[in-house]
Amino acid sequence: MTRITVMLMAALFCDCGAGHAEEPLSAFDLFKSRCLTKGSTFDRTASIARVRGWRPLPFDLVISLAPMENADLAEGWMIGHRGNSQWQAIVVTRATVSGTAVESCTVAASGVDSAVFERDFFNLTDAEPVREERSPSHVHKLFTVNPAGRRETITLTLPVEPAGRDPLVASVVAEAQWEN
Repeated sequence: MTRITVMLMAALFCDCGAGHAEEPLSAFDLFKSRCLTKGSTFDRTASIARVRGWRPLPFDLVISLAPMENADLAEGWMIGHRGNSQWQAIVVTRATVSGTAVESCTVAASGVDSAVFERDFFNLTDAEPVREERSPSHVHKLFTVNPAGRRETITLTLPVEPAGRDPLVASVVAEAQWEN
């Protein structure tokens, strides 16, 4: 939990403005479109980042946002940035876990109504709660979903007391799917 809090604070003061001005999606719409709808796809997200000119995140920030340790590949980009009060970043990883290729997709954002994000998440998915861990400032919620028979693990890290302009981190880890 402390790692998430420190990472979010570091990102707030990071000089990682977007490479090209782009009106960012809401944090939930970004998570839905890049991580949930078609699942986490490392190559697709990296290709979109290059085409849109998203500015790469510093590697230590990428690693701090990755939901799993020892990723084989990890990349991240700042997508939207409006001063120190509101930003969005996306991180994708590829790893091998117990002999299975997995990919992850993480969206981190500030200035988000986390209660609305969580409501929209439950309206879109049939997520099953697995575990919840609390710190004094954040709650870390773990869920599973099985869209189209593909098991995904989803993690939401939200403030304990939402204030309407919150930092949050949302991640999906799933078995890798290779696009043709």
